[in-house]
Amino acid sequence: MNSILPRIAFKNLARQKKRSFLLGGAIAFGIMIVTLINGFSGAFINNVSENFAYLMAGHVFVQGAEKTPSGKRVNAIRDDRAIFDAIKQAGLQYTFATKVSEVTANLVFAGKSLRQNLTGLDLSNSPQLKQRLVLKQGDWSAAQRTDSLILSEKTAKKLNVLPGDTITAQFQTVTGQNNIADFTVAAISIDSSIIGSVMAYVNLPYLNEAIGLKPGEYMSLGFMLDKPEDAKDFSDKLYAKMGAGGLQLFERSAKSDSGTATPFQALMMSQNKETWNGIKYRVYTIDDVLSQARQIVVALDSASLIILLVLFAIVMIGITNTFRMVMYERIKEIGTMRAVGVQRGEIRSLFRYEALFLALGGAIAGIAIALAVMALLSLKNFGMDSPAFLIMKNGHLSFFLPPWRAIGNLLIIALLTLLAAYFPARAAAKLEGDTMFASHKAGRKLPALILAVATLLGALPLSAQTLDKAGAASMLAQLDNLGNFPGKDYSALFTIVSEKPDEKQSVTQVRVFRRDTKKQFTILIMLPEVSKGQGYLREDDNVWFYDPTSRKFSHSSVKENLQNTEAKNSDFTKSSLVDDYTVSKISEGLVGKYPVWILDLKAKTNEVSFERILLYVRKDRVMTLKQEDYSVNGRLMRTTLYPKYMELDGKLLPSQILIVDEINKGEKSQITMAEQSIDTLPDKVFTKAFLEQVNH
Repeated sequence: MNSILPRIAFKNLARQKKRSFLLGGAIAFGIMIVTLINGFSGAFINNVSENFAYLMAGHVFVQGAEKTPSGKRVNAIRDDRAIFDAIKQAGLQYTFATKVSEVTANLVFAGKSLRQNLTGLDLSNSPQLKQRLVLKQGDWSAAQRTDSLILSEKTAKKLNVLPGDTITAQFQTVTGQNNIADFTVAAISIDSSIIGSVMAYVNLPYLNEAIGLKPGEYMSLGFMLDKPEDAKDFSDKLYAKMGAGGLQLFERSAKSDSGTATPFQALMMSQNKETWNGIKYRVYTIDDVLSQARQIVVALDSASLIILLVLFAIVMIGITNTFRMVMYERIKEIGTMRAVGVQRGEIRSLFRYEALFLALGGAIAGIAIALAVMALLSLKNFGMDSPAFLIMKNGHLSFFLPPWRAIGNLLIIALLTLLAAYFPARAAAKLEGDTMFASHKAGRKLPALILAVATLLGALPLSAQTLDKAGAASMLAQLDNLGNFPGKDYSALFTIVSEKPDEKQSVTQVRVFRRDTKKQFTILIMLPEVSKGQGYLREDDNVWFYDPTSRKFSHSSVKENLQNTEAKNSDFTKSSLVDDYTVSKISEGLVGKYPVWILDLKAKTNEVSFERILLYVRKDRVMTLKQEDYSVNGRLMRTTLYPKYMELDGKLLPSQILIVDEINKGEKSQITMAEQSIDTLPDKVFTKAFLEQVNH
């Protein structure tokens, strides 16, 4: 009898063609959608990985990091001979190696500016870049110039530049000093991906000189492999051999304390916590960089599973109701079968066979349709200039459906369909003779603008009308003393009005807390409302930014700009002019009606924000009226004016400051300080918990 049941089940499905077609079609549609998502996600990470590898010039990367005596972290590979020796000793093979340096810069042209990543490499010998970067204007021959720059179409449009135009770039050197360099636009590339708006390419030697690296030095070394899938084995062997050769290495299995960061993010953050001498290396692969992209694949797979379950929850209701109707339609038929000796278990099996055949037929049809759609889509050439270039393979959509995924979907469909038919099958098996013929029923910056006092200054009499370098050094010490509050806390409410050409004034209000003894400060943003609750915290040389929306802290730097303002994080720190600068020249001048000493200060180390500062100090009292900050190559970057002062703790402190951006013409910010106090602050004010607490 068991061998006959499948044939009866087939006949039952065949005689109800319309009903079987609708149910099977619903199953096929669900399987088709899920299979398309699975096929796309199966090829997604491979396509993204390979395209990123060409844009980043490698499948495996080595970066060097060193700490200066003051604790400043510098990314640099000074001598790569030990790395190549390790590769040779390990017997590793690669297609080619690429040396790269990077910096985030503010590009300025004709009054317009934007942030951009500048990637420095050998543009004359970068075949991998030429394969993936499609030029819309200009050509690769123009990229042979020392100062050449290749921009994306979107960036060029925002700056309104064309090939041949000269752009000024503001950035920080590897040691954190501010510098400026001019680049000539050699070509404009088509926006082939989302990263096109934040990446630009320049020649490595020119960029290295600008950011303070010597000839032969660079930041990162990338190895392109013949087979991308060999990247993990290559990196593992290289890491082991470098370690055996005595090179210092970062732990590859680093994890974040919170557990929220990806392994690669944890690896990058680990250098903020460790202390070492000399250069320490990190080794990672393109897959490590794209660990977040893998999370997208996981999300797609999860979404496909949810879609599958939702669709089949709906289909299951239809199957259950249909089989109930079938049961009532076949009451007489079931009665006859029971009368000739068919057992209840066989009646149940008959319904289950029908459900199973329906599921398998629909699922196989759905997979076949999905494969046909994939084949048709993969034939179309979207071109290398497609905005979706990163997820494609040579301009074509590609799909990969792992066999285990297809089998898994088939099993899920079969089980769900059998489950849907279970209750009607059980009810049919329970029907007795006296009811066989009875009637029935169917039943989630703006970055806030934050500016700080460049130097808090006060007033002391100065009787001498001549000034030598010893006297100037003494003046710097007085300025440091007036700007600092050793053993005391400082707090104030800062109101900042910023102006930019063709934009409305923006008003930002922040409350600043400072403790000079421990080099601590906390900044809490009060206005605008959209940024309320954001804040900055300094602990030693680390500066953290807190975002209440994500409830996460991200690492900043004492040398970096405070969001989109002209102020530096270092402007909040304890004044240390005597320690950081020497007086190279003394002259006289006027600021308005006031005679001033003009002190030309030269940085003692590269650990400060500006290589050179001009201080304009009143002759009749130690009181700064104006300050000019210069880049490493001697260009004026910003001018700070101090028009108003107030007295606090026997010292004159600025109550109004005007900062003028000398690179981005027309941009300026006026800061008004109120509620200045030296009252003792609770220790918790200088903790991460404080920033988190004020947002609850």
